[in-house]
Amino acid sequence: MIVIEPTYGLCNKLRVLFSYYKLAKEKKETLYVIWKSCAECPGFFLDYFQPIEGIVFLHNNIQKLKIEYTGCEIIQNYPPDYKELKLIYTLFEKIMNRIQLLNSKYIAVHIRRTDHIRLAKLKGCFTTDNDFFDFIEKELKNRNETTNLYIATDNKETYIKYYNKYNSLMKIKYHPTKCGIRKTTLENSIIDLYMCVYATEFMGSGWSSFSKTIICLRNNLKNQ
Repeated sequence: MIVIEPTYGLCNKLRVLFSYYKLAKEKKETLYVIWKSCAECPGFFLDYFQPIEGIVFLHNNIQKLKIEYTGCEIIQNYPPDYKELKLIYTLFEKIMNRIQLLNSKYIAVHIRRTDHIRLAKLKGCFTTDNDFFDFIEKELKNRNETTNLYIATDNKETYIKYYNKYNSLMKIKYHPTKCGIRKTTLENSIIDLYMCVYATEFMGSGWSSFSKTIICLRNNLKNQ
């Protein structure tokens, strides 16, 4: 068996999980994933996603299993493949209901702010509001019919800024906020993730694992 303990946020954990899952399938071994709820990812995998054949999810390591890897980086030459990632039905239904509110035709942007800004700027990958505005305006201009807009963001002030500019296109209110590193619940983060996945067009934030995961999931949909 292979035992791992992914760390940090949801999409950091997911990329580690599916990188090692690829290795485990190659070796024909069971993958044990210690998925601890934490400030960056406050929830357990199986509360939101369906079980995956060949993976055992654990809340903790009370069995004192020997952990092969703890962290948030993938294995070299084993890029994550998210084809086996499936939502539980109740959560999938909530997302489909939101998509219907947008008439199934909408563009989406993921605007990462709060703790992300400094790191993105250091890496030279920060995506500005003007970058997003240019994308939105271009997409709206290219469409003959009314297109709605979905804003996925970890910052309520950012949502309000875009709502003040595009309120007629934004049919869904911002998630309720809470204190802590993550301002919304893990469920609401996953809703944001998949609303972006199912959008007609999408633009994400530079140097964001959340945006990268959305792009991977969108590519999986196109290849189905």
